[in-house]
Amino acid sequence: MRISQNLKSVCFFLFLAAVLIALIVFLNLSLMQAAKDGGDSSWYVAMAEGRLHEVIEPYSARFLHTSLAGWLSKLFSTDAAHGFLVLAVFSVFAFLLIGGFLLKKTIPSPLLLMFLFAVPYLVMVLRRNIQPDAFSLFLTALFFLLLFYEKEKTALITLFLLFLTRETTILLGVILVAVSWFRGKKLFALGALVVVIISFLVSGSISGIGQPNSHDLNPLVFMMFKFPYHFLANGMGVRLWVTGYDFCEPVLKLQLPPLGVLGSIREVGFCGFDAALPLRNYIALFSTFGVMPLAFVYAFAKKGWRTMKELPFWFPVAVIYGLAMYAVSIPAGTGVSRIVGYAWPVFLLATPFLVAPFVRENRRFLAKFAGTQVFAAWMPFIVQEAGGFASVPVMFFTLAALGAAYVYTFLLLKKTFSSHFPVIG
Repeated sequence: MRISQNLKSVCFFLFLAAVLIALIVFLNLSLMQAAKDGGDSSWYVAMAEGRLHEVIEPYSARFLHTSLAGWLSKLFSTDAAHGFLVLAVFSVFAFLLIGGFLLKKTIPSPLLLMFLFAVPYLVMVLRRNIQPDAFSLFLTALFFLLLFYEKEKTALITLFLLFLTRETTILLGVILVAVSWFRGKKLFALGALVVVIISFLVSGSISGIGQPNSHDLNPLVFMMFKFPYHFLANGMGVRLWVTGYDFCEPVLKLQLPPLGVLGSIREVGFCGFDAALPLRNYIALFSTFGVMPLAFVYAFAKKGWRTMKELPFWFPVAVIYGLAMYAVSIPAGTGVSRIVGYAWPVFLLATPFLVAPFVRENRRFLAKFAGTQVFAAWMPFIVQEAGGFASVPVMFFTLAALGAAYVYTFLLLKKTFSSHFPVIG
């Protein structure tokens, strides 16, 4: 009887996941087809079509998902865009399946699981299906599933595949090495370190087939400039300009000496301030996972740090990696709303693991929390889809509404957790 009930729950969740993905694809098909035109997508399409030598760094190092998309397009005798779409749909469905499997004991209700995972980020991932985000979601979920079941050798193979999909995997690799070492898994830590080194060598060799980055900079120098440049733009609205950019006309220019370390950059400039850009990015930070960031901070402050050593091995890896990706989402690149999604392990995996034991039987709390979660995640997305983000006042209002949702969630958590952690005094 118990097995039959569990099977029904799993099948119901799979049905909900399939319906969710079908709706996303159906409602966004025109946008998905347009995604192959221009921007970063053109580099991925070129790789899928076998034109790696034309692609610039860092895109040329992200060749695994493009190779698979190219293979799928040949298999089905269609263009590369359809190969990317098939791969993305499979990846998101597999991500939901693995996520539901990991949390099936923590959150036994399929409906609650769907409330947790049905975030607008999945809509954006499927819209931008040519990007590596969907495939990275799948591989990262698979990696944590293997850690969950202590399949460490297979987890290292998955880590290697992740390196060939996205270079930010370096954070996951370094964190895995550190956590393994401090947890006494020193052989596993050494194995992870070997995988990191091999991955660097392989991805570096492959990317060397393509072209250097757009500024002809050394990769290390490129990264040194990239983070402060994007932090100023994404976090503070300071728009800087360098040789080769055409998105603005600088009001100030500074001539640079012809140093080899600067590549093709001969001038830097200042284009002014853009208040809308940081507002959009902070909305993404506080809405991509709804109110789960607050739930994590509150629950971890109450319980997590006290028992970190007793928690499963995968837990600190998920927490540290997720928080690291959350922290670097502002300075790491132009697509903050995309990059912040890489923090999902801490908010969609570790947070339910922390919170669920205290609220599983509290249906009133679950109903209120689920409603607030849906509001915080979907309200900004709906405002953006309606064109509201073209207005700075509307974005301020959106942030204020998010703030109200966070305050309400804090009061909910405080009331619920007070019965488990009473104040003594």
